[in-house]
Amino acid sequence: MEKDLGAITEEYIEEHTDDIPPLLSTLIDETEKVTGLSRWSIGKVEGKLL
Repeated sequence: MEKDLGAITEEYIEEHTDDIPPLLSTLIDETEKVTGLSRWSIGKVEGKLL
């Protein structure tokens, strides 16, 4: 079964972008403590690409 273009693109971006910076990781943790929500309004791969 072939991967769709979206899956191929996401895989490529994941392999060619850096991990989440420490400051952003801290902000995510703090957001979780304050709001109970740590999810982004966009996905991890999209956020890293932007």
